[in-house]
Amino acid sequence: FPSFMVIDPKTDQVVARWLGSGTTEEMIRFFKNASSNPKGVFEKGQIALSVQDYKNALKYFLESLKTTKNQRKRTRILSGYIEATRKTDNAKCATDGVKYIDQVDDTAQGLDFVMMVSYCAESLKEPQAMRAVLQRVKTRLEKALANPKLAVSPDDKSSVYATLISIYEQLKEDKQAQAAI
Repeated sequence: FPSFMVIDPKTDQVVARWLGSGTTEEMIRFFKNASSNPKGVFEKGQIALSVQDYKNALKYFLESLKTTKNQRKRTRILSGYIEATRKTDNAKCATDGVKYIDQVDDTAQGLDFVMMVSYCAESLKEPQAMRAVLQRVKTRLEKALANPKLAVSPDDKSSVYATLISIYEQLKEDKQAQAAI
């Protein structure tokens, strides 16, 4: 996934981080709001991720989820949360991902979240558990692709199709895999 980081030139510390693509407006706002003194717990979570402090990143993202109602912001929080979870515990990433899968929107970051859950599912040792997670991810990605208002780049959409094809193959759904190609 593309990553954007703003680094304080005085301290060489990451002060803002954005994972994945974003709209022009989102990126302008991101760079405009980048500060050498991050105030919010979400921003602290992103910085913790940038230095591979996954334990604190998880703590910050869970704290931020408690107080955030805006779906776009929740999607960004959940994307950070699932990234940190994937780095620490793939099984938890898969199970928590399914728990939160309907709370992310159909933006590039929301779809990145869903695809990351499928990557985590592949590490599950129990075939039935892996299959259940992949089924859920498949349904969520198909729903996103059926959304006539889906506004993601062709590159992001092709990543969704590639992930779906992989899932279809793992689930032995050859006709769907062929149709998606």
